[in-house]
Amino acid sequence: MKPKSFRNSLLTASLALVFASASAHAAITIDASSWGIGAGSPTNSGASSTGLIWGDNTANNADDSAVHATIDGDTGTAGNQSVTIALGQTLTLTGTVNLVGLTNGTTTGNVNGNQFRVGLFDSNGQSGNTGWLGYMLSTGSGSTAGSLKERANPNIGFYTSGFGSSDLDIGTPTAPGANTFDGLYDFSFSLHRISTGMEITSSFVRQSTNVDYAPRSTAFLDTTISTSTFDRIGFLSGNALDADQITLSNISLTLIPEPSTALLGSLGMLLLLRRRRA
Repeated sequence: MKPKSFRNSLLTASLALVFASASAHAAITIDASSWGIGAGSPTNSGASSTGLIWGDNTANNADDSAVHATIDGDTGTAGNQSVTIALGQTLTLTGTVNLVGLTNGTTTGNVNGNQFRVGLFDSNGQSGNTGWLGYMLSTGSGSTAGSLKERANPNIGFYTSGFGSSDLDIGTPTAPGANTFDGLYDFSFSLHRISTGMEITSSFVRQSTNVDYAPRSTAFLDTTISTSTFDRIGFLSGNALDADQITLSNISLTLIPEPSTALLGSLGMLLLLRRRRA
């Protein structure tokens, strides 16, 4: 048996490693300088790590366009611009969107389902806006179901396009019973990795009515995942929205449990072992 002094020295070194590793881990953020226009020509402003003013509030300025930003998976490590979901972990994207200038919400017979999309993507080593992997929620309307979409691997389509994507699941219920109107909406998009695939849940709730326009609020299991690493978030404003301006705010990315949580669990085991051997 090793001397007690040796065991204490080993424990001290192990604890130092745990604390150092935990302190090195930082929260997932969005690179404020990375906001880019993927499609269309909106006049954007107010870019930050938590949002963007998309469009200038003139007629249709935010219409038929897409924006994206880069995920910084660990701000404590230079150049680490991705996050990988390990088994048992959940990556969640949340935020608020204010839609302004929509016309289809008040026009009888028009359909604006699938016209706003929120996605978590892997740029897949591509320098442009095509060939990305990942997932997106596509909102429903009064007569059109929303859907969960997965980017095919490989593909040559634009990141929020249906081209190069497959519908994983059509909304439940088939539609929220209401078109998309101007107003504030809270969204959430979560990917939970388990041994048999990726569980996906989503919500896109209008604050004033509590109507959920997301494809489904219960988990859908994708058993043939194309990626578990993500380095981009992306949004689409489809041409049927006719949006003048879209404000993205309170955007947050969380990974649960964090790597530091597992390290602290190791710390607890070390302390327990020390107590038993004392």
